[in-house]
Amino acid sequence: YPSNLLSVTRDNTLLGNLSHRFFELLFSTEQFMGMEKSEVQAWIDDTSEDLLKKEGATLLLYGREPERKAFLQKVKHAAWSLISLLQSNDWKVVETEMELKGNFGGLPIKGKADLVLQRGNGEFAIVDLKWSGATRRKELIQNEEDLQLILYAHLLPPEGNWPHTAYFILETGKMIARNNAAFKEALVAGKG
Repeated sequence: YPSNLLSVTRDNTLLGNLSHRFFELLFSTEQFMGMEKSEVQAWIDDTSEDLLKKEGATLLLYGREPERKAFLQKVKHAAWSLISLLQSNDWKVVETEMELKGNFGGLPIKGKADLVLQRGNGEFAIVDLKWSGATRRKELIQNEEDLQLILYAHLLPPEGNWPHTAYFILETGKMIARNNAAFKEALVAGKG
């Protein structure tokens, strides 16, 4: 049997994990909401040097420079798109990778919400960051099969205060939601 240590993560999984880390690190900086586009791009360039060495070394291999540059361009575009969406819709980041625990149908469940946002005094949103799969995410919402988002919404306190939910597709920098109540620029995938 091949050793797990020697296996290399598939590119989409690697790119998804790396982009998640970029966003987690970006949102942990205090000044990110006030950044201009050029500052976001410079921050990603600065952060990429260390992050790729630690978590994405295969992108540093000889011959992978075009893939690395294309990936970083997509991350820059996605970061600016998401920050712009947060700014224009008055959202503040509460937490990234928020642990959520509780019961659903009598069963204990737990998970991690990629991005939890708050607007005003009591309006919340949960955004699930996905590297790709916009068509699939739209279909999940349209068919009311976006179970991960629904479970997270159920688990987010306070009970009875149902948050908005959405997918943010990192590869394209697009938000997909059931409606435009939380993000007026979102691609609406709900049934109306």
